[in-house]
Amino acid sequence: MQQLFFPHGTAGSDGASVAVTAESAGWAFSGLTVLMLAEGDSRVIATGDTEVAVLPLSGTCRVEIEHHRFDVDGREGVFQGIAGFAYAPIDAEVRISGSGEIAVC
Repeated sequence: MQQLFFPHGTAGSDGASVAVTAESAGWAFSGLTVLMLAEGDSRVIATGDTEVAVLPLSGTCRVEIEHHRFDVDGREGVFQGIAGFAYAPIDAEVRISGSGEIAVC
């Protein structure tokens, strides 16, 4: 059964305020992880068999994929304009650093 609503604080895990996979929610394709990064923090994720977009909800970030580096313009919050994003392909190791709330979806 699909889960369409997650009350605040019920979907986080391991350094992420939100960590919902397609499987855990009963969805067909997409998941959502929101990383909370303090200045100087970084996280490494493996995309496995899933393509992802890295999008700052607030703050800015640097995304490193293999030998490529992307400085992604952010914003103060989700209602404060348009943010950049970075695409990460399947079977990639992705290092995300910066500060703010960073969505991986």
